[in-house]
Amino acid sequence: MTRAEKREIRRTLQNEIKEFLKIQAHYFPELIQDIKNVMDSRNQSYITYEIEVILYMMILKNACSIESMQEMNDEFNIDECVKNIYKILGLEEREYLPHYVTVNECLKKLDNAELEKLRKKMIYGLIRKKSFDHAKFLGKHWLVIVDATQLFSFK
Repeated sequence: MTRAEKREIRRTLQNEIKEFLKIQAHYFPELIQDIKNVMDSRNQSYITYEIEVILYMMILKNACSIESMQEMNDEFNIDECVKNIYKILGLEEREYLPHYVTVNECLKKLDNAELEKLRKKMIYGLIRKKSFDHAKFLGKHWLVIVDATQLFSFK
């Protein structure tokens, strides 16, 4: 890969991060503070990574369409990515992001109700901003989309 190609990839990625942050600031301006307010049930004396680092990594994993935890680990532990995530969260930069095993252990101990509160607040904000009103059928009916796994099929 030439230097010019590397610069182009870097410039493209920087633009994508900027666009993601613009969307986050518009639709979810309090997201980072809300993540920081999630009650962390881990033993505080053993914690290396803050709850907001772990949850924000998971949000980015899904936003970037990363399918596996191992892939997240590989993609996010690049120097620029580590630097950017800590900068976005307003935290002191560390050398690495948490390993996916650490993330999984934290998520196991996290109360699902805490994540549900966060999700509800995000959805409520989208509804209040009328973000989906343009998608109503005939301007007044909501369409319901169902996605299911096929277990049986018949002719």
